[in-house]
Amino acid sequence: MHSIDLQIFEEEEIEISNNKYKFIKAYSKLSSARAIIDNDKIIVKFPYHYNIVQINNAYSNLKKRVIKVLEKNPEHFKKESLDFSKGKICTIINKEIFIIANEADYKKPSAAYYNNTIVLKIPKDLSEQQKEFHIKLLLRKIISKIFKEDLKKRVDELNKEYFNSKINKIIIRNNSSNWGTYNRRTSNIGINFKLLFAPLSILDSVIVHELAHTKVLNHQKKFWDIVYEIIPDYKERRKWLMQNKHNLLNGDLKYL
Repeated sequence: MHSIDLQIFEEEEIEISNNKYKFIKAYSKLSSARAIIDNDKIIVKFPYHYNIVQINNAYSNLKKRVIKVLEKNPEHFKKESLDFSKGKICTIINKEIFIIANEADYKKPSAAYYNNTIVLKIPKDLSEQQKEFHIKLLLRKIISKIFKEDLKKRVDELNKEYFNSKINKIIIRNNSSNWGTYNRRTSNIGINFKLLFAPLSILDSVIVHELAHTKVLNHQKKFWDIVYEIIPDYKERRKWLMQNKHNLLNGDLKYL
């Protein structure tokens, strides 16, 4: 299902390493051109203000980068299925949760949580794309609600041990371009929802990264000295995140 903010204006099919991919050009509300890889579809988004020359130049550059990645590893952007019809156990902030999706004559999609189990109720007359959309939406809402305090507790623990900085709020975000944020004006820290499905060591590395920004705003040497003093294997953890980001709850963070 394409995002409602997309205005598709051109498509082409390209064969890469004996696999066929559909390249979709679309206008979006983004401020710069980006490519999103979704299994066999590549959606290239352009800001509405781009003229034809800017579109052609951006498309050419992004297309070359996508082809280079897919020629090297055709499986790089393959995503795990979001099929919860038989139930799946997911580890979220070190806690095992059983997730199951039931399809029946429900009037509307809904979710409930009890005894470490999330039950999704999905109307059976929805299309597969609509089902996937609502599964993602329902899980994001209910898991954010369930684990908000757990995430805050983990941030507070790391902050108390290493930083002692003033933090106002911890916000779970559905970002598509970053893993975490720190707002100096509000003292809020934002954490990408998909990180809740990552191993705790990976989540910690992003939390420490954002807490380090409470001491140094930009990424100068002093900033990295702080990060690596706390997490000596930060580079390895970052590498794991880059390699596995597409399968963190069928992850969408795949911009080029």
